[in-house]
Amino acid sequence: MARDQNDYRLEEEETIEDMDTVFNEVIDNVVERMMDPCGNYLVQKLLEYCSDDQKLQIILKLTKEPSQLVKTSLNTHG
Repeated sequence: MARDQNDYRLEEEETIEDMDTVFNEVIDNVVERMMDPCGNYLVQKLLEYCSDDQKLQIILKLTKEPSQLVKTSLNTHG
């Protein structure tokens, strides 16, 4: 999912249930997707529409490993 720009785009019309489904599908590898040219777009949109709790889950994934935040920040797409 979201490896290609045409794969999936979150739109404002998406329901909360749909957004939750997308979130649950990508949370396990959200950091990898942040650094992917196309997955990055999906994560940006997720951050626009997800709840505060979901944003916290993303932050926890991003900071789980000490160097991951730096690695992601230095990445062109991260």
